[in-house]
Amino acid sequence: MNKNRDSVRPIRTQLDHSTHYAARFGATFFITICCETRVANQLCQDGAAQVLFETARRYHDAQKWYMKVLLLMPDHRHMLVSVPGERRPLKSGA
Repeated sequence: MNKNRDSVRPIRTQLDHSTHYAARFGATFFITICCETRVANQLCQDGAAQVLFETARRYHDAQKWYMKVLLLMPDHRHMLVSVPGERRPLKSGA
């Protein structure tokens, strides 16, 4: 992790999403996504929470991933997901 000199919180290294672990069919991944502005309640509000849960449900229904758990915190979310066995990046939207 790199440290931004203006922040006391570490900046996590971005993962390469052009290739993915889809070949590991059946594996469950723990994913944390943080808001750029930390500490403030940005996700646990009706509008934002509704969009995040609905999007996760649609991806699950379309079998782009298999949602096991989605936990919203004020400034980040945790997910447990499995991905289909096809070789395609998650960000492709296909």
